[in-house]
Amino acid sequence: MLDVMHHEKNVCENMLKKIFGEKGTVVVRKYMQEVVIRLELWLLQIPNGSYIKPVAPYVMTKQEKKAFF
Repeated sequence: MLDVMHHEKNVCENMLKKIFGEKGTVVVRKYMQEVVIRLELWLLQIPNGSYIKPVAPYVMTKQEKKAFF
């Protein structure tokens, strides 16, 4: 039996995590590079060998988060 309330809760939590920038692993970013999609979200390698994850356009800024709460 499906519990609709818990499914709604999980969907809502995942959407909020995505909007607030808590989702998006390095593995997913590397996969996007392999299949050549979402160029703006590809990992950027810096000279010391580490990587930077660019922020997605739908992620809220600090000012937007303050206004939200």
